[in-house]
Amino acid sequence: MLKEIPICDVKLGSYIIKLDQELWSRPFPIGGFLVDDYTTIYHLHNCGLRQVTVDVSKTSRVKPKKWSIGSEKREEPDNKKPKVAPVFADDIGKRVYLAETHYAKAVSEVAKLMRHVGEGKKLKIDMATRAAEVIVRSNEASPHMLNATTRVKTREIYTYQHTVGVTSLLTSFAMQDKSSDEILEIAIGGILHDIGKVPIPDEVLHKTERLTDEEFKLMKQHVRHSREILYEDSKLTKIQADIALQHHMRPDGKGYDSGLSAEKISEIGATAAIIDVYDALSTRRVYKEAWEPTHALKNMLKWGEAQFNIPILTRFIKHMGIYPSGTCVLLESGRIGYVLMQNKDLLKPIVRLKLDTRTRRLMAEDLDLTAVKDDRIERVVSPFEYSLDERII
Repeated sequence: MLKEIPICDVKLGSYIIKLDQELWSRPFPIGGFLVDDYTTIYHLHNCGLRQVTVDVSKTSRVKPKKWSIGSEKREEPDNKKPKVAPVFADDIGKRVYLAETHYAKAVSEVAKLMRHVGEGKKLKIDMATRAAEVIVRSNEASPHMLNATTRVKTREIYTYQHTVGVTSLLTSFAMQDKSSDEILEIAIGGILHDIGKVPIPDEVLHKTERLTDEEFKLMKQHVRHSREILYEDSKLTKIQADIALQHHMRPDGKGYDSGLSAEKISEIGATAAIIDVYDALSTRRVYKEAWEPTHALKNMLKWGEAQFNIPILTRFIKHMGIYPSGTCVLLESGRIGYVLMQNKDLLKPIVRLKLDTRTRRLMAEDLDLTAVKDDRIERVVSPFEYSLDERII
């Protein structure tokens, strides 16, 4: 039995026989394939697909692959096998795999939650908690790695992916000085921060052009919708409510849905406002070029205290580093890549190399700049200048 389903409904065990468009940058097997891990779901999400055709009769039970950092058994070397250097360093490759897995799983959980609410059912905090726990675990395993994987978002599931991106940033920022219980509480607030977008019509929510004044008025109502949805559940904490209801507030009192002056905006509300804007500015979509993270942060600082709580923004900038994860950089060697992970030396992160500009050779290698003496970051660049695939991983 064949069935067309939206891309966000693809799950482990789905047997896909047709995509809604031809893909060249991320080819999948022709003639059908089983979705047997979350990284496949991750790549399907990031290809701009709207829907796929599945063969329901071939749906299988698939257990998620467990791959944790440093806990798996290593195989003894087989001298008969040809010695081929791995494309990615062992530990970094596993961290990338985990980040992709956590991202896809969290997006799927957010999609379930929002569809549940969209069907008129009462919000269930435990559904938000499941998604939040995935993101917390990912940030515990590899700080900032999930932030790099969340930069590319697709139109039809942008709201779900944006929710995961904001939650990941809130979580990693909270890990500097919050307890584990507080971190999870904040992560749940992040998952719920845009729950009010559920009633917004798709033609407004997914519009690629600039919204009209009437459409923007309609979009701004999502904060009011959030209030109505969230306050049906008495389990909601003040921190979680502030994240959802204050992330569009501004210190000058011109935020929405009802402006609060700076002294009335809570610390977590001001933090959520900063992170919500940062994620939106630094997001690459199939139809929109993003600002590189450093460019986004510099401009947010320029916009000043009327728009953001500057002490919190300054701490956030310090937390993200000189070259935030996901930043496209040009090395002195002429190679271009994306920052994957931070090192203690913030000038020397781990970079996923994509292109050698001198030979025009495409690359797929990871470089730890602390391990080399003859190369360093020259400057931040836009991948679009070099016709690079905008996907980091």
